[in-house]
Amino acid sequence: MSIHIEACRYQYFEKLEAACAKAFSLIHSPRYRNIKLIIEHIQDEDKNEIHDDSSGAILRGSTYYGGNTNE
Repeated sequence: MSIHIEACRYQYFEKLEAACAKAFSLIHSPRYRNIKLIIEHIQDEDKNEIHDDSSGAILRGSTYYGGNTNE
């Protein structure tokens, strides 16, 4: 259980470091609120990330279905 807690802490600190770096690159004197909003935005991006599962798809062209050969 402690490994899971440490992993969560590490992941949080990575996001915090990234948010602070972004805040300092955009804002001369960032405040807590600025960093909090950046962290929330990073979390929203993680939730909305699209996973591409098309690597195992079997695709057939129009010729298989009797469509035009485009020649």
